[in-house]
Amino acid sequence: MSEVERGQFMGHVACPIHGGSDSLALYDKGDKIDGYCWSQCGGFSTKRLIDLEILDESGKKVIVDFATNGSKGVFVMTDEIMKEVNDVLNKPILGWRERNIPKLVSEFYDVRTVSEDGKVKYRYYPSTIDGGKLVGWHVRNDFVKQARNRGEKPAQAPFFPIGKVRSDCELFGQSKFNKGGKYLVLASGEEDAQAIFTALNVERSGSGLELKKFITPVISTTVGEGAVAQIKENYDFITSFENVIIMYDNDDAGREGAEKVARLLKSGQAKIVKYHRKDACAHSKEGEFDAIVNAFWKAEQYSPVGILKLTDMWDDFEKDDLNVKIPFAPAFSKLNEMMNGGLEFGEVTIIGALTSIGKSS
Repeated sequence: MSEVERGQFMGHVACPIHGGSDSLALYDKGDKIDGYCWSQCGGFSTKRLIDLEILDESGKKVIVDFATNGSKGVFVMTDEIMKEVNDVLNKPILGWRERNIPKLVSEFYDVRTVSEDGKVKYRYYPSTIDGGKLVGWHVRNDFVKQARNRGEKPAQAPFFPIGKVRSDCELFGQSKFNKGGKYLVLASGEEDAQAIFTALNVERSGSGLELKKFITPVISTTVGEGAVAQIKENYDFITSFENVIIMYDNDDAGREGAEKVARLLKSGQAKIVKYHRKDACAHSKEGEFDAIVNAFWKAEQYSPVGILKLTDMWDDFEKDDLNVKIPFAPAFSKLNEMMNGGLEFGEVTIIGALTSIGKSS
């Protein structure tokens, strides 16, 4: 172990030299704090940390509080990182023709796009805190994403952050909507969210496309495996709606993720959608926005495993008269009536009553 690594590990922060989100590990040596960058920079000392004046999101010299963050660390917003975040604002706002996502939807969500040879290469999704304060971008490299879909193994990641993109940030699109209302749609990806928003909230007029007067809020998690943590961080906003429609992918991972989210919400609040295709974007690519709308309205209320709704048992209930029954004696005709004919074969019946009332008879 190198000298800089000796000491109590405090957590990860952004590197003030090259940016990133959490590559700089800090170690408490009692009288000082050393940092070691595991990414591009190698290790550097406390003196360089002080000389570079690490800043927090308010622009003040950072005071790292690991009492609440533990090994997950905190994010340090340096001037260099904030400049990189702001530079993205100079990139154009475009739709995505291949997915039938119109420009007005990208404008609504403030999504930026870089194209190459007429094809979308990068999509930049804003990451916000405190009701819309921009702190980062969740970036999709679609060239890498498509290569992976073809079975290739490119060195780059299909998604990467610029600035702060963490579970304590707001969900994608969250700052665009007020709390409360009848419906909130929760998607598992920014492009799915835009496809759903297009289906529910964009209509054709004489002059082209326009947003409906009354908009159904559509938001998305942004942190992949940290989605549950992000939902917990924004729990008050999400649960302020009467119905939360979970529109995740129609595959094993999507269904598992949807159930994890549904279990977090209030009783009777979560409804889960089933698509005919894999996800909302698979429908939008084909122009099947009606299919997305139909899926929305046919969302099924989530019930924990083992708990059945009356609708799940109705067929069995209607066939109950056909089962073989053992009637009680005529003196218990009222009980026979209450039990639809008496005891049923293969069924255990528990009769409850006060003491000394004659249950054993």
